[in-house]
Amino acid sequence: MVDVSGRADSVSNESVIRGWFDAFNRRDLDGMLARFDPAVEFRPLRFPGVEQSYDGHEGIRAWFADVTGSGHVHRIDADDFSAMDDGRLLVGGSVSLAAVGGIAPFSGVYTLDRGLIVQASHYFTPGEVLERLGIIDRGG
Repeated sequence: MVDVSGRADSVSNESVIRGWFDAFNRRDLDGMLARFDPAVEFRPLRFPGVEQSYDGHEGIRAWFADVTGSGHVHRIDADDFSAMDDGRLLVGGSVSLAAVGGIAPFSGVYTLDRGLIVQASHYFTPGEVLERLGIIDRGG
């Protein structure tokens, strides 16, 4: 497991992110909120009816209402976790899109502090593309 926070306790950043995906895939709003800092900056995957960004727990509630109210049925599966030199965590995987019966690539870039997600950005593209576009720098 990857722990980019430098914390010595048993809660790793990877387990926090996996918990967020599990809660999202179950549509468990309380489970999602438990993993987000109250002042989180959240940039979701772009779907019709979903804003570009949401702030704080109230923002997460609004995003969740937008997603569920618009009938978006998708799930996120994470396959790869890697720490970037700047301390953020890059997560790669896929998004299963029930409406079209397809699978799309997924990347998420996360900043965590004290076991909570404080910033999250999500993309329909692999991490390698984000790096080539200059959106992230994995370093190394």
